Amino acid sequence: MTCASSCVWRRFVFIAVLAYSLYWEPNAALAADERPRRLTYNAGKFVLDNKQLQVKSGSVHYWRVHETKYDAVFEAAKAMGLNTIDTYVPWFMHQPTSNATFDFDGPLLNLGKFLDTAATHGLHVMLRVGPYVCAEVDLGGLPSWLLSDDTMRLRSTHGAFLQAVRTFWDELVPKYVVPRLSTRGGPIIAVQVENEYGNHAGALREDGTPNPDGQAYLETLRRMLVDDYAVDVLLFTSDGASVEQQIAGGFQDASKGVIRTVNFGPHVTQATAEDCLAVLDAVQSADVPKMVAELWVGWFDHWGERHHVVPHTALLSPMRHLMSKGVSFNLYMFMGGTNFGLTSGANYFRSYYPTTTSYDYDAPLDESARRRTAKFDAIAALIRDDGEPPPPPSTAESSGGIPVRAYGSVVVDGRLSLLDCPSVWPRGTNGKAPLTQEAIGQRYGWTLYRVVVPESKKGILEVADMRDRMQMWVLGSNVTGSFDTSPLHTHMLQNGGVTAEQEVELSHRVRAPDDRTIGRTVHRKDGVDRSTGRATSRLQLSLHVPHGGGKLELFVENRGRVNMGRGMHESKGISQYIKLHRRTIRNVTTIPFEIDGGFVSSLKDSSCWTVEGEESSNHKPTPELPEGGQGVPAFYRGSMHIPEGDVIGDTYLNMSRWRRGVVFVNGFALGRYSEEGPLSTLFVPAALLHEGSNEILVFEQHAHVDNMRELGYYDIKTRARPRRVTFVASHVPVNDNEANQRDEL
Repeated sequence: MTCASSCVWRRFVFIAVLAYSLYWEPNAALAADERPRRLTYNAGKFVLDNKQLQVKSGSVHYWRVHETKYDAVFEAAKAMGLNTIDTYVPWFMHQPTSNATFDFDGPLLNLGKFLDTAATHGLHVMLRVGPYVCAEVDLGGLPSWLLSDDTMRLRSTHGAFLQAVRTFWDELVPKYVVPRLSTRGGPIIAVQVENEYGNHAGALREDGTPNPDGQAYLETLRRMLVDDYAVDVLLFTSDGASVEQQIAGGFQDASKGVIRTVNFGPHVTQATAEDCLAVLDAVQSADVPKMVAELWVGWFDHWGERHHVVPHTALLSPMRHLMSKGVSFNLYMFMGGTNFGLTSGANYFRSYYPTTTSYDYDAPLDESARRRTAKFDAIAALIRDDGEPPPPPSTAESSGGIPVRAYGSVVVDGRLSLLDCPSVWPRGTNGKAPLTQEAIGQRYGWTLYRVVVPESKKGILEVADMRDRMQMWVLGSNVTGSFDTSPLHTHMLQNGGVTAEQEVELSHRVRAPDDRTIGRTVHRKDGVDRSTGRATSRLQLSLHVPHGGGKLELFVENRGRVNMGRGMHESKGISQYIKLHRRTIRNVTTIPFEIDGGFVSSLKDSSCWTVEGEESSNHKPTPELPEGGQGVPAFYRGSMHIPEGDVIGDTYLNMSRWRRGVVFVNGFALGRYSEEGPLSTLFVPAALLHEGSNEILVFEQHAHVDNMRELGYYDIKTRARPRRVTFVASHVPVNDNEANQRDEL
């Protein structure tokens, strides 16, 4: 087929799909108001149905809340006085691989159901279709497979990037967006072009003027939406409260019909709010309504930080100002929800900070969509049109009629040592150098690097560019040990500058079971490759390889890709080299462990499962690992029984007795847990549970295990205490000391 005929055929297929979605797709859920209508503006006010409209919106991310909660969330939004819901579309979740296979189904990804349910509750929708969304998710919502192309330039006119966007939008926009536009009788009154592009490193040139490529990129996205997909509702951009960001992230040509909006918070006085809104006066006509697309009512948490809290009193002054001036706004977030699975991202704020599983955000509606906070009541009192207090939830017990339950403790005594069971390992790739997760098509999780090292009395092991966290074992005939390091990321300034190369002394040691030191960190160097702007890191370890040589295994964890800034281009795993005695090791096996639902399902019938405390017939008792020993990764499983006829409720899984890993309930990945805090618990929606036996599976990175002869490990006696998980009725802060775990912003 020639190029010309291919393009004609592609356009014919697209038009056919669009026609089907417009005229034949059943859309009964839009019966609440199917009149075609368009949000416009005049004299600084939004207009809908020939009436002025103050958009009072709240952000809810459909992929952070189980679909069984949609009605409860929208009921609460209406009760607060909101008339609009705002949401992002996470590309990386809907298209997990580079082939054109898409997922818009299931309890977290059913965008159509989310939009239709909002319509049945009489709510408008502001939809942010990306391609970049930030949202504190992995790579800002961009799929990681984009980084398998070494020439890739994200968020630019780079041909491969724009073609990938078009492939995704060809699926997203005609099928799920266009049929639900307000001009077709649906709830979507506005669509965002990109997201906070003014904060992107490539948006401005060194002289502070907009980068022409950035402006061309934004215009390309606009043309795709308007010309190729017939999106005919209001378009908008969203950027920070500075003239520079607004100019770089918005459209210079007002005739394009794309309005600018501003983001700010969480602590803003009336005077500060006026200053932030005044930024819009400097960049667009006074005829365009002012809107705060993100009024930050809380903040997100990183592992190891205290839980962030924004008192509702801090929001009253800016909220009163917005209401008195008739300024439209969107509360970010109205409900935060949960970073289920391994979807959370990370930030560079001079260093690397991975985001927690809970995305509660200290929002007016809590993570479970059950509890309406004091912040909810305070905002409702300001924005409800009738001045009346919000109506109560649909039942006295909880919004949506779902109770909360504390099911108690569950013993998880089944154990499978991951490194002791190569029969369940995915296929590895042999190469002359370690391969990154992106190079082998791995989205997230852990990567195991295996090398054979010769005997040496003492040498320097060097690992270059490892991200984000590593455990290490030297496996020989009679020794084993582990090594654990903090994330190896450079210190990077927010303005794109970098610090000088640094050397960091680390005190971690690699030990044998008899407490002999077999390795010690010498130093770590962090810096930046100035030709690419990418962070570099180099770990050096003084290492003693046992007599006869041994195997070296490096288990590297991806804790979440950076979701904004230059660090977004960083690969996960080991991206440079492994050296011993200054000689590069040329034979490395790279094995991906995504640790997702599919992988844990494959473990069910493995013969490697044992019962905690059992010993094999050839077990030889040995001393436990010394205090501080890191252990090895292992799976634990047990079951929680719910009697027939019992009311199933939301619950929280307390992991305070565990160190670090991931939990699955009935095959569903709840997300990461960590002893770092701020929380010891993971939210479990009632919809994940059922009557009878419910399987609980824990992947613990630092388990103490025995019976490891198969791979040449020295046997380690397991700890005698049985492992348990506990279902409780609310979140539990680390150390159970909430006062010390709440950081007021």
